[in-house]
Amino acid sequence: MRIFITFYWTLILFDIQAQTLVQSIRGQIIDKSSQSPLVGANLIILDSLHNKGGVSDINGYYRIENVPVGRISIKCSYIGYNEVVLNHLELNSGKELILNVEMEERVVRGKEFVVYGEKEKHKTINDMITVSGRTFTIEETKRYAGTLNDPARMAAAFAGVMGTNDSRNDIVIRGNSPMGVLWRLEGIDIPNPNHFGSQGSTGGPISMLNNNVLADCDFITGAFPAEYGNAMAGVFDLKLRKGNNENREFTGQVGFNGAELMAEGPFKKGSRSSYLASYRYSTLDLFDKLGIHFGISSVPNYQDLSFKLNFPTDKSGTFSLFGIGGYSSIKMFASDREPEDWSFGLENQDIAYNTAMGIGGLKHKILINNKTYINTTISASAQYNFNDLDTLILDSTQTKVIDKSPFYDQVFLQKRYTFSTFINKKFSAKHNIRTGLFYDFFVFDLKDSIHNYKYDYYEVFRDFEGNASLFRPYFQWQYKPSNDLVINAGIHMMYFLFNKTSAIEPRLGIKWNFSQNQSLGLSYGKHSQLLPFMIYFRKSEDHETLSNKALGMTKSDHLVLGYDLLLSKSLRLKLETYYQNIYNVPVDTIPTAYSLLNEGADYIIRSSGELIGEGTGYNYGLELTLEKFFSDNYYFLLTTSLFNSRFIGSNGVDHPTVFNGNYAANLLLGKEFVLSRKNKDKKKSVSKIVLDFKQSIAGGKRYTPFDVMQLPTGQYEALYDESMQFEKQLKDYFRTDIKIGYKLQTKGVSQSFIFYIQNVTDHKNILIQSLDKTSGVIVNEYQLGFFPVVLYRIEF
Repeated sequence: MRIFITFYWTLILFDIQAQTLVQSIRGQIIDKSSQSPLVGANLIILDSLHNKGGVSDINGYYRIENVPVGRISIKCSYIGYNEVVLNHLELNSGKELILNVEMEERVVRGKEFVVYGEKEKHKTINDMITVSGRTFTIEETKRYAGTLNDPARMAAAFAGVMGTNDSRNDIVIRGNSPMGVLWRLEGIDIPNPNHFGSQGSTGGPISMLNNNVLADCDFITGAFPAEYGNAMAGVFDLKLRKGNNENREFTGQVGFNGAELMAEGPFKKGSRSSYLASYRYSTLDLFDKLGIHFGISSVPNYQDLSFKLNFPTDKSGTFSLFGIGGYSSIKMFASDREPEDWSFGLENQDIAYNTAMGIGGLKHKILINNKTYINTTISASAQYNFNDLDTLILDSTQTKVIDKSPFYDQVFLQKRYTFSTFINKKFSAKHNIRTGLFYDFFVFDLKDSIHNYKYDYYEVFRDFEGNASLFRPYFQWQYKPSNDLVINAGIHMMYFLFNKTSAIEPRLGIKWNFSQNQSLGLSYGKHSQLLPFMIYFRKSEDHETLSNKALGMTKSDHLVLGYDLLLSKSLRLKLETYYQNIYNVPVDTIPTAYSLLNEGADYIIRSSGELIGEGTGYNYGLELTLEKFFSDNYYFLLTTSLFNSRFIGSNGVDHPTVFNGNYAANLLLGKEFVLSRKNKDKKKSVSKIVLDFKQSIAGGKRYTPFDVMQLPTGQYEALYDESMQFEKQLKDYFRTDIKIGYKLQTKGVSQSFIFYIQNVTDHKNILIQSLDKTSGVIVNEYQLGFFPVVLYRIEF
């Protein structure tokens, strides 16, 4: 019997090895400007010895069957259009590769420009982005070490970008506060898409954005086109991918970000409609419920859901229903903490922190003709924060809790209803225009109060119920005098009905491809942003009025010059320099060094009360990117940023901002080792090992020096030197991350086993310095130390 079982499994394993693992490639080929399908476009797999390829049909769709799995390159060509070559795409046995290609029409026939890249990473999806833009693929969010499958943490490796805190994914772009980052999903501006995210901020510890459901996206770091507004630092322009409309596919994943299940497929066979849905639950909380504890008294509980339903029609266009949402909570109770437990909370305080965010939308896209299309979206979103902080009252021995005293209460609910539409018209290969508008209707219920110990009463900060509207029309025009010159011009306008403030923002970008592989870009833009709404609704001292209602928008001018050199088909050098002038910044009404430019990288926004928009600031810098796109089984990315970020408060003194690290540099390397192959001519990959490395260094965090004073009570207090606001820096930031992965592909199934180690050297990066009020000792609080993470993924 034992011999029979051994023989049986030997046959099974031999059969697996003997099969040629193949998969299908399909998608649609369209004109990039008009979005109309291209009929008769040719595709060929460059790696194939059997001339595998396909031709697009009357609706632009194509299909290539029985392609051996592994890395492949595809060339797409069409008469009158620039060729597109997509190199080293990964084809898995467990999931079809759905590859949609957008092609650019040549202005001058006969002069051809070939677009190379790994999914054209040296270009952006939005062709009206002139400089400071980059497309990132979802494979990159999975590939790079230290990202934890998070788009924001991945972007921190790009030039001009740096993180602020290992425990959060807030990003600083060119010295700007993370509050200046715009998150856009399916063409709609969305609230903070992070678990445990506060209103007014744009980051958090864990992203709700599941990279398994995202399509390729654009990331912009300055001087963005006219369709983007109400932001001053940067833009994440995200899209959800469509589910597979022919075959049902499933993904399961367990890792640091949670336990996840995802399903996609057609609603019925033969239908072009599809669904895509993913649900994720907190791994730590799941283990806690199973009775598995890790010595942590404060276990984060979070869950999220993402979905997209796609319904194409023959004559009425395509309808899409989409949404993401999540809930998160944590109880950081010092009163319940065991002595051996590690807790996220503050000493002698009980904190209950609860957040929720959700957005749902209906999108409609229709082609009027082969030159014109209209895109319309309606959506509703909500962001909820419910937080309590109690101070513990101890006995005379200071060891036993005898009571609690409420210290701070917050209930913030913000709803947003959005209508967005635009029409895009391609007049010719030279002229393309897009004009549209956003209308946002906000509903607020904001309440918070704090216990004033000195006078023993609860001071109300905000108690506001009401609504406000924001109207934003825009116009964009792209003009191509030749194949080598592109001009992007536009104007964006904002009108905030709540306090009747407005902004008119011109945008202009020029890009000159002065050779086959070199280009220069110059872009200018005026950008305005509303304040966090909690600032507007702060009560005055008499509690009769809103002290900050009349504040205008914060405004800035961006000027960017860029140089791009494609050294080879897979090697790119990019240089950019920029200057940003910022004004109308809220500062204190009395002379102090406070400025809103220094807020936005924490769980709360600190403001002293009544503000006035007379502060200023400025940022300038130089950035370098050297990137080898994935080829020959390896890649690398080297980015370096030198910058200076300054502000002037109501005291008229010029200081560095809290985000002014002065420099940041990253080196990322990755290599794939194919372990087994079958049939040399087909190079069929069965399994591989993946190694990835990331080294980050950056200027230390800024801080304000302080003296230590002992009070009559025996306690100690920090006296900050405001004349030296953020003039000092902690030690430079240094972190090394590695990732080791093993991928196994069998017929219809792809499995990945991944082991991450963050801060592999356990370097002690200081987060902040604080004062121990009992001993008077200055204490260093450190960022993330040596931190291993395991992830398993299966696709079938």
